[in-house]
Amino acid sequence: MQEKKIPINMTTSYLSVPKSVDPEFFYIMKAKRYSTESKSSIIALYNEGRSANSLANEYHLAVQTVTGWVKKAQIIGTDVTGKPVTRVQFNAVQKEVTRLKEENEILKIAAVLLGEHRK
Repeated sequence: MQEKKIPINMTTSYLSVPKSVDPEFFYIMKAKRYSTESKSSIIALYNEGRSANSLANEYHLAVQTVTGWVKKAQIIGTDVTGKPVTRVQFNAVQKEVTRLKEENEILKIAAVLLGEHRK
């Protein structure tokens, strides 16, 4: 039986398969995207007492997808004005603080170097 080589990913990796196999079988599917409204309604159903398993079965999702959405939407505290803060919002703020600290350190070093250069 003759074989043909088909790409298995975007790199130069190839896989030898029999000619009778459809190459489209091996292409990786794009990740499905769900609207914010869809995610919100599933999260609301979970918060009303539905299990992640039942929601995953009903909406043809992986259980991990449902639990991931619920975890990201979980309220973990409040801000200084009393508004609820979700895990995603908190993580975004933490990431921004880290970026600003790094930027601040770079600016401090630049200020020292510029100060020495002007002398």
